[in-house]
Formats: sequence, C-alpha cells, structure tokens
Amino acid sequence: MDRLLILLIAVLALGGLWLSWQGIKIGLRRSIQVAPDMLSDSQRPTLVYFRSDACAPCRWQQSPVLDSLRQNMGERVSFREFDAVADPEMARRFRVLTVPTTVIIAPNGEVVAVNHGVTQAGKLERQLANAATKA
Repeated sequence: MDRLLILLIAVLALGGLWLSWQGIKIGLRRSIQVAPDMLSDSQRPTLVYFRSDACAPCRWQQSPVLDSLRQNMGERVSFREFDAVADPEMARRFRVLTVPTTVIIAPNGEVVAVNHGVTQAGKLERQLANAATKA
C-alpha cells in the first residue's frame, strides 16, 4: 500500500512538472514579437532556423533535415536562417536558448512552434502544415 501511494505521488508530481513546462513553452512562444520583415510572403508559413558554426548537431543532424524540407516544401514554405552567435540581437528577439532552434511562424505572424534542439522532419512538417492553416 505504501509503494502504491509513493508511486501515485510520483506520477502526480511528474504530471505537474510536465504541465508547468508546457505552460512555460506556451508563454515563451507567445512572448516572441515577429516583425513584418520576417515574413517574406504573407501566404506561406516561415521556418526560422538558428544555428552556430561551432554547433556539431546543427551541421550534422539539423541542417540535413532542413535541406530535405527545402527540397520537399520549398515552394510552400519560406526559410530564414541565422547564426545565433553572429547575430545575437536576432537570437535575443526570438528567445533562442540553445542551438539548433527552429521557429515556425504562420502567415498571419503568429508563432506556432519553437523547437529547441534537433527536430525531426516529420515534426517540422506537421508544424508547418498547422501554420499554413492559420493564414
């Protein structure tokens, strides 16, 4: 009985932590101010990619995924890329905590998703499809 109670408390605590983390992510996403110059086309969603030349995961994992997306979705998505070290003001503006970071912006300027770390192509495609519906 004691083990069951401890397990229940642990599950509830982890659930509370997960919910608070989701709230932080939503608040972070909503705090990003997107300038009109970031949206190159008001009809297409924009994927903003922050990287660094010194970042191995950026070069070896995230960049090939984005290159594939550019080939598959190049006409339907606008791609912007920034070096977070060379352009710290833009990184601050987008609340970049680590590289690689991808930000998905809907055509109406709403930030749909912020992904810290390497993000798989399928997830980015779903987020871009979601962004396209918010035109």
